[in-house]
Amino acid sequence: MSELSCTPRTCNCVFCRMKETLLQNKYIPWITLARLVFLSLSSLNTNKRYFSVKTDIPEYIHSHWDLFKRLNQFNSSTRWKKSILDAINHSRFFESGKIELHSPGFWKLKDNTIPLLDSSEYSDQGEYVAKTNSPSVDSFYSQNVLKPECIECNSLEDYYTSSVTSAKQNIHSLLSLYTISDETRRKMIKEEISESEKSILRASQHLYKISLEDNSDNYNASACLLIRTVF
Repeated sequence: MSELSCTPRTCNCVFCRMKETLLQNKYIPWITLARLVFLSLSSLNTNKRYFSVKTDIPEYIHSHWDLFKRLNQFNSSTRWKKSILDAINHSRFFESGKIELHSPGFWKLKDNTIPLLDSSEYSDQGEYVAKTNSPSVDSFYSQNVLKPECIECNSLEDYYTSSVTSAKQNIHSLLSLYTISDETRRKMIKEEISESEKSILRASQHLYKISLEDNSDNYNASACLLIRTVF
């Protein structure tokens, strides 16, 4: 069966849980995509550590082709296979199973954290730092950066989701400050953004764990994908 005619199955793998957020991007870096595929395969095959780049990876992508074909890098029906293999071969995130399995072509993912998307990988994202005519950095900061507050939540999921939302709003405001700040304050802004990104990643990991424990389809995918700021 041609991969172009395949219809993806509905499942609870990582990629399917995150699809609404992932597919907002027309391009995902190959290494990030490879990690997401391996995470998805691991969630579907909990007893397997190594996966074949010749069979497991293509079969997974073929079965989810309706999703993957929406990414620009999959416009070609064959080139993507080599691109994924090259990314795996040259990445610190993967380990070959050649020695343990005595067979080439099998790899395992060493880092099971959900990957970040780096804004430097995109050619069409544009500038992340918004320009502003605000005359006062301090006044802009005080008006726009969210202050810590008590969040009313009905569940732990609500708490983590609210934490992610607040952190993202802070990052957006801090980016607006960056171009009108001196070097000293730019350094402080970078540190603040870094801390907010860590908060998003931590909360996202907890949200994903909760969804797995509850076997729930109501996973907040937007909280699980972070576009890392690159200055």
